[in-house]
Amino acid sequence: MSSKRERRVMGLTGGKNILVKVIYRGALWFEGLEVDVSTNSKLDPVKSILDSKYLGQARVLVVDYDLWQGTSSLENLRERLGVPLVVMRDEEVDEALSDKVNLKGLCSCSNIPEALRVARLILNEIIESSLVKGLQG
Repeated sequence: MSSKRERRVMGLTGGKNILVKVIYRGALWFEGLEVDVSTNSKLDPVKSILDSKYLGQARVLVVDYDLWQGTSSLENLRERLGVPLVVMRDEEVDEALSDKVNLKGLCSCSNIPEALRVARLILNEIIESSLVKGLQG
């Protein structure tokens, strides 16, 4: 599947009780941010994504592999989305878990789509921040 330069991409990363969702138009325009935090229990990433106010705008979802490790919810999400899903392991696309998407034009300074790169930066800042003490990714 080809990818237009300014296609809206949602990047997702997180941990057991936090999920960061960033929407970008291509690799150049930051358009939105959502952060879901659960202080009582583990977050359900599928529910959080499906409840996102930006999901209707996204034409591609790029997610961190670590967010789905040990869960079967990735297939559940794929069935319910209706948009291509790309799973990234560090800087590489996990070919076995990902839909075929051309990421050219969605990356600016690395092999990671900008939406996911920024989501990772935000997650790291949240975890390191003293504003959210005790929060672990």
